[in-house]
Amino acid sequence: MPILLLALLPVPPKFTGESARANEAQQQTNVDVLQAVFNLVLAPLHQVAREGTVMDCADGKTRLSSAKKALVFDR
Repeated sequence: MPILLLALLPVPPKFTGESARANEAQQQTNVDVLQAVFNLVLAPLHQVAREGTVMDCADGKTRLSSAKKALVFDR
């Protein structure tokens, strides 16, 4: 079952140029918002990475696959 991962990333407001302190605070807010969005969007992948997922194999069997195994066999 293919999964389509789609998200609209927020566009941060431009810096007002009022002061360096205000720009720094806005920059930190932008970073926090983007981090929260990434965590929300990628949360389903964290579960799959920890637990693995059942996949169909070329030989017709189903096997539990995980990202760690894929990295080992990919080398």
